[in-house]
Amino acid sequence: MRPVPRRPRAAARRGHALPEVRIQAFLDKAAVTLYLDTSGEPLNKRGYRRDAGEAPLKENLAAGIVRLTGWNFRRALLDPMCGSGTLVVEAADDGLAIPPGHARTFGFERLAGFDLKRWNEVRDAALARREPKQRLPIFARDRYGEELKKARLNLEAAGLGDCVELKQADVLDTGAPAGAGVLLANPPYGTRIGEESALAEFYPKLGDTLKNTTRAGVATSSRGMRDFRS
Repeated sequence: MRPVPRRPRAAARRGHALPEVRIQAFLDKAAVTLYLDTSGEPLNKRGYRRDAGEAPLKENLAAGIVRLTGWNFRRALLDPMCGSGTLVVEAADDGLAIPPGHARTFGFERLAGFDLKRWNEVRDAALARREPKQRLPIFARDRYGEELKKARLNLEAAGLGDCVELKQADVLDTGAPAGAGVLLANPPYGTRIGEESALAEFYPKLGDTLKNTTRAGVATSSRGMRDFRS
């Protein structure tokens, strides 16, 4: 075995080669436990993201949120604050039955007993269930053109450039793109993006906009968000 100084990613930035197979060690007073890393990169990393933007959702979290809405590709989905596009990429992947992580590699592929033939069979079977690429009723909006560029880059990297409609628009002025559907967004929430005073002004306006056209709810872990109600 070849020891790697510091954490592997930090070691790579210092010019050290990454290990082919990582073994994690957890030490307590009585014992040391070794874990063989079969994932490689964290599993939330699907392999398509080229520009994460600021404060992005993890891909697997975005996919779970889409699933919780009950959305399917026959209904409209609007993300009026799409940022780098994680929600709409994951929605498009889900709508087209594209298996998550198909564009990345995994740690187990570097193990001595790895069966490449069997893995290719499993992977090909999952890919065979995909729907044909098509324009989906998914609408991505953002106030800032630079964010839309990131979303377009990520959609194209995922092979979904023609599946989602992108348009520059302010959420406070964005009309519904369809008569019914799902509105889903990851709005600014203060601790990472946006000063609290600006958010205190923004959220009542957002509430006024949404309550005129939608039934909407906000999921948040911030107790301070209660002060932003309109």
